[in-house]
Amino acid sequence: MLKLLFSSHGIIDQDSFTKGALVLLALNFFMWPLWFVHTGLGSMAGWIALISGYNWYCLFAKRLRAGGYSPGLFFMFWFMFAVLTTMTLFFVASIRLAVRANSDPELLEKMEAIQTMDRQNPDVDMVMYIYGQMGEVSVIPAAIIYLIYGAIIALGVNSVLRTRPE
Repeated sequence: MLKLLFSSHGIIDQDSFTKGALVLLALNFFMWPLWFVHTGLGSMAGWIALISGYNWYCLFAKRLRAGGYSPGLFFMFWFMFAVLTTMTLFFVASIRLAVRANSDPELLEKMEAIQTMDRQNPDVDMVMYIYGQMGEVSVIPAAIIYLIYGAIIALGVNSVLRTRPE
């Protein structure tokens, strides 16, 4: 498994790609809730998720090469993933934050106040409170959204690529 996820050299078949993709999808999915345990664990999980981009590159590079394509094509898939997940998460988190604000007068008051806040001298406690609320409403949706889009893109690309004989 180490060679599969940490080396971009060579080629792999569909089954090997699927195994590696499932490991990376599960790793990323189960790291997101660590934000609820402790901010430090969440930050560490975020860094691990970023570093796993290299593992995704290694996996895709070998699979793309096996299908006769340039490993650089991975960056197109990564960009597509980043755009889709960011747009979807922003939409979902905005709705969830609005719903929470409607049932939490303190949050609604702070959200309204932050719009007129002095930008030169911001109320740091208020900003941190709102960011904390945003984090709470977006952690689980982020894990689900990343899992869904990651699986669709990775497994979709894998199912379309046919290994070319050497």
